[in-house]
Amino acid sequence: PNAALRALEGGDGDTIDLLIEIVSACNLPAADKHKSDPYVRILDGDRVVHKTRHILKTLNPVWTLSQNCFFLYRPAADVFFETRDLVFEIRDWDAIGKDTTLGTVIVNKNDIMDGTGNRKEYKIVLDSEFEKPNDDPILLALRFRQATDKDIEFMKTYTVNKKKNNKAVFADETCVPPKFHKEVNKLKALKKEKHGTTKFLIKPGPDPDPGREEKTKWMNYFEIESEVMEPSREWIEAGSGTLGKAYVEVLHCDDLPNLDFSITGRDKTDPFVCLVFEDAIGHTDVLNDLLSPRWMPWTQRAFVFNIMHPNSQLFIGVFDFDATDPNHDIVGRATCNLTNFHPDTIYTVKYNLHSVINFKKEVRGTITLRVRVEWNNPRKALLNGYSLSREPEFISVSKKSYFRTVSYTLTEEPSPYKLSLNSMSSYINELWTYWDFSHIYNYFMCVILWKSHFRVRLHLPVLKERTIHLPMRSMLAFAWGIALTRNFELFPSFLAFLVAWVLIATLDGQATRPSPWERPRGIVDLLGVLLFNKTSRYPTVTELDDREQIMEFEALEKAITKSQEEVLNAYYEESDNFYAQAAETSFGAADVNMATQTKGVGDILMGPFIPTLLPVQLWLHWFCRIFRITKGIVLWRDSYTAFWIVAGSITTSFVFAFLPWSFILRSLLKICVWVFLGPWMKLADVFYFKYKSRYEKTPEEIEEDLKLELQELSNQWSGFSKDRKILFEKAAKEKDMKTYLFGGYVMPVPTVKEEFEYDDPILGSTAEPVDSEYGQSLYDVNIVTRKYGQQLFGNMIPIREKDMMLQRQSEQQGLADAAKSLGVITEADGEAEADADESV
Repeated sequence: PNAALRALEGGDGDTIDLLIEIVSACNLPAADKHKSDPYVRILDGDRVVHKTRHILKTLNPVWTLSQNCFFLYRPAADVFFETRDLVFEIRDWDAIGKDTTLGTVIVNKNDIMDGTGNRKEYKIVLDSEFEKPNDDPILLALRFRQATDKDIEFMKTYTVNKKKNNKAVFADETCVPPKFHKEVNKLKALKKEKHGTTKFLIKPGPDPDPGREEKTKWMNYFEIESEVMEPSREWIEAGSGTLGKAYVEVLHCDDLPNLDFSITGRDKTDPFVCLVFEDAIGHTDVLNDLLSPRWMPWTQRAFVFNIMHPNSQLFIGVFDFDATDPNHDIVGRATCNLTNFHPDTIYTVKYNLHSVINFKKEVRGTITLRVRVEWNNPRKALLNGYSLSREPEFISVSKKSYFRTVSYTLTEEPSPYKLSLNSMSSYINELWTYWDFSHIYNYFMCVILWKSHFRVRLHLPVLKERTIHLPMRSMLAFAWGIALTRNFELFPSFLAFLVAWVLIATLDGQATRPSPWERPRGIVDLLGVLLFNKTSRYPTVTELDDREQIMEFEALEKAITKSQEEVLNAYYEESDNFYAQAAETSFGAADVNMATQTKGVGDILMGPFIPTLLPVQLWLHWFCRIFRITKGIVLWRDSYTAFWIVAGSITTSFVFAFLPWSFILRSLLKICVWVFLGPWMKLADVFYFKYKSRYEKTPEEIEEDLKLELQELSNQWSGFSKDRKILFEKAAKEKDMKTYLFGGYVMPVPTVKEEFEYDDPILGSTAEPVDSEYGQSLYDVNIVTRKYGQQLFGNMIPIREKDMMLQRQSEQQGLADAAKSLGVITEADGEAEADADESV
């Protein structure tokens, strides 16, 4: 057939190369008491050509890479077409005795040859000794296509690695490990006096440049601070994104706690920094015995992260390195919100490092970074920021020590899937904080009382420049009130506008804060990006800007927070007293707070309560997560998403203003009445619905309805409806594939702002445009190492990012060579060729 000819043309002339994937099966019959141990074997005629591993005790198996789901079939063409079909036998494995055949699927070889790798489901024909367990179809899901050279190479390599039990075969391509420098002489002095000046030993060592080695072996304080701010010598590029790049340099930490112990006092914290951005992981050099470490320009400290999504944030963790224990001690962590960083601006930002100790967040020193964000196309970045429905991202590491550092860097919250009274209590306390309506009350009173807030600068020819304040909120509310009293059909338009009004109000509140680091990017700036594809302003911030106002405002916020905590604690105290008194009365025995009584012995007694309390904890976590995401948008932490909500709300409000809502609602009501409330619904019941109330049914019908309802609930919660089954399959297969490629420790990366408390740069942070003299000195970077992300492309056997990049570069080079050979190369083509040459 034609399929065979195509295979011969694409192969080596005498073999057919096919890639077959046994994906999953569903609704299998139970060969044992209630479950089966299914596996699949493939027969070509009488020959068994492949067999998967069995999966214990399931009726809905999903076969993954480690369970032999892939089959590379490479028969000779004449042998392949001796038979018409491949037979897939679904069998039940038995430890003792003979395996049992549950059912079979027969697939025509021409269909396999024509396959494109899409998922296909086939009905399983059950063996005669088994009956169909219910009315749901019994299916086997398969994928198949002609194998590529990459598929053949992958399967050969995987077979070799599987025999050697090798895993995480490409882990070194995706993770930058911490670089430890062993000290030869630990008793060497760390500082010395020379000409009345104290000089310090530079760690992890002097500049490797022979001309500067002696000069940089010992340096005084001012020389160290000056040298740290010099441009980094070597950069490491990492990540899979294509929207832009984030340039991050770890400069120094200050006032770190001493987590090591020694009698002499010489042994101190050995700090290193872990950075996680999307699917990229980077670690700095380890600096031994320093509580205020400085990473010099020649150390491993500079990273270029490729950006996939504009709302992503940088996660920062600082740890104390331990050469003998993989569990490095935790110093602290912080998050850097790159969303509100202006492009082409050099930021030197300082963050507090915090850690939760005894369920309280404590500051444990500071960290200073130098950050620059560049977009390949600012408008495209803005257009990609409108959606929050991003697929969850997962990263894998190969070592337990990396897992501890990376997982803590991402979040210090315990997993919501592990039942804990402390977690439930923290979720409940967090939900209580969202019931603080004081901000709404203050805003309402400012609107009602016509408080001025909007500043307008007037440039008059006679008088000097003057600034006046206008009550724009009150004027807008008054205008909408008059409009609604005259034409109430504008009410839907007002509701749509109300969403934009709330976000604009919160933007105004954030923009008037004294700290420039708490001010998000505004609507005008983002609108300029949308219309002109460039930002409208490049901020300049010095260390002394508004220092007094910021300190006064922070003191005021601390006082407000303290008063709110005292009110909340007083409420808890009164509540506990009430229930304690109620417990002693006749009506209150059932109202005593059980959580308070079991506090302190929760881990011992939690086991029996997991089925009951874990769903409650998950619901609490879900509500907290929704509130956190909403809070991030309302406060313009996700400025791109907030901008698109404002734009959509104003556009919707404008469209709604011209719609005749009374006519539309009256027409919809009329349609509903005439369609669903007329006497003809009796005919619909007789010929279609045939509805019976419970009291009109027989016991047999009630029993049958109960079975259907239980089956429906089972399908909903077991996750084996078609859509959920495909998601489950994808997750299981991707996890197993990443375990083989990158490591068995898999962690989720937050894709939205899910932090309860935000980290903003503190006093001492600066910003300068990149076209300044200081910015120009830092603009050029020297990338010496490329670490790839963990994105996988394609179906069946996926392509890693490295292979995908090489494939694209090869295609670009081929196009450039073809254009050059035809003699029609243009200036634009010449630039593309030059870019391709440089990338290769």
